[in-house]
Amino acid sequence: MDTRQAAADRIRELCKEQGITPNALSYRAGVSQVTIKSILNYETQNAGVVTIKKLCDGFEGITLHDFFNTDVFRRLEQEIKRESVTVEPTTNRSAKIYFLLNLCECRYVFTIENK
Repeated sequence: MDTRQAAADRIRELCKEQGITPNALSYRAGVSQVTIKSILNYETQNAGVVTIKKLCDGFEGITLHDFFNTDVFRRLEQEIKRESVTVEPTTNRSAKIYFLLNLCECRYVFTIENK
């Protein structure tokens, strides 16, 4: 499970506990139905802390701490993992460092030059 899934599941859980629908939460929190739908369907890469805070405000008695203070969030693995690092020295006393990161199932390669 990744953070997106954990957040969506937590929203569903809180809606069920409080007996409200995602549409009712949308109205109470001032967050569009499209935004909540995209979170619940895992379509958004990052719901954002401001959006999550607004959703918490839409629930009765739920703070950000309450939202994230669950075993599911405590057990989440780090989502950014450095898989390899390569340093290639060059003749002009600089070095190129290549990082390969695995971020949300996407791969990025960064080049950092030190001169």
